[in-house]
Amino acid sequence: MNDYEIDYSKYPNLEQEEESEKCALCEREKRLSFHHLIPKKMHRRKNFLKKFGKEEMKKRGIRVCRKCHSTIHKFWDEKTLGETYNTKEKLMETEEMQKFVTWVKKVR
Repeated sequence: MNDYEIDYSKYPNLEQEEESEKCALCEREKRLSFHHLIPKKMHRRKNFLKKFGKEEMKKRGIRVCRKCHSTIHKFWDEKTLGETYNTKEKLMETEEMQKFVTWVKKVR
C-alpha cells in the first residue's frame, strides 16, 4: 500500500461504495461514493500538508450520490475544491450546488 491508498479498515466511514443510503447533499437514497473534500491530487502539496495534515486530508469527505459527485467536479477544479470548498457547508453555500440540489431532488 502506498502513501495515498486508504486503508479502509482504519476509517470505516470512508468505504468507497455504500448500499442505498442518503446522499449528504441531495438526501436522495442512492448508492454513494466518498467525495474527498480535499482532492487527492492536492495531498502532496506542501501548503495543503501544512494546513490540514495527511490524515485529515485522507478522511475529510462526504458520501454523495453519483450525480452530486459528478456535478461537484464539473463546477470546480481540484485546487479550488481544496482551498475554498473543503466542507459540506461551503459547497452548499454556493448558488451552483443549491440550484443543482433543488433540481436533482425532483428527478428520480
